[in-house]
Amino acid sequence: MIPRAFRIAASGRPGPVLVDIPKDVQGQAIAIASWPEPGRALAAPPPAAELLAHAAQLIDVAERPILYLGGGVVHSGAAGQALALAEKASLPTVMTLMALGALATDHPLSLGMLGMHGARCTNLALEACDLLLAVDPALFGEILGSTDSELMFYLALTFGLEKDPLGGLARMAGFVERTARAHGVEQPLWMTLGVSDGESIWAVRYASDGDAPTLYCTRDVKDLAAVNPDIERILGRQARAVVSEPIGKFAEIWTEVPQSSALHARAGKLEILPFKPNG
Repeated sequence: MIPRAFRIAASGRPGPVLVDIPKDVQGQAIAIASWPEPGRALAAPPPAAELLAHAAQLIDVAERPILYLGGGVVHSGAAGQALALAEKASLPTVMTLMALGALATDHPLSLGMLGMHGARCTNLALEACDLLLAVDPALFGEILGSTDSELMFYLALTFGLEKDPLGGLARMAGFVERTARAHGVEQPLWMTLGVSDGESIWAVRYASDGDAPTLYCTRDVKDLAAVNPDIERILGRQARAVVSEPIGKFAEIWTEVPQSSALHARAGKLEILPFKPNG
């Protein structure tokens, strides 16, 4: 268990792992015939060639591209590759707090750190950047990384996610498609996503080409009991699950959410609605 905890902590996006060992177990004396191999980080999966080609296409057609570096560049040891990309494509580069040092501050392409503690000129440059699109400048200080999913989340917040979740997501999707198509990218979105306010869950399955990744949900808590009999006791009778792929051996308990659809789950009720980008 301990080697596995270290492997999880060091793999992907590194972070803490809680190992809860009961006190009575801690007080026991045991004999160990041999120590297990130490946990090591898993190798990063190879990048998808089609996604790299898509990113290159977006950079090629962008009028005001900016390279946005997050902490993952430092953790993965990819600062050299980031520098090579910036220099090859002549990309002005900004960094989050966790990415500082990935590009020297005196490098001609460095615009410095963004966010509430960053330079005003850096944040103003991002306002005009057509790959970072139209995130409300007041939200810049909360952006921690450089993933597409985080950017889409902050775009949805900008477009009213908190007051109108499905409307905010539809306006975000419409804005991304309009902006991308203005630069010759016809099918920019390929997504399943979910958001929650603590009382409701909204999930969306949508792709510009009509072939989004899969999304599944359970009909009621009795379905979840087939996966884990304790779920109803732990989560209550109104529990539902929304997943990208079926879990467990019981395929029949999972209902596939159709293409171009949104799901709303609240207080034990589940509704599936059409989803269409706004504009």
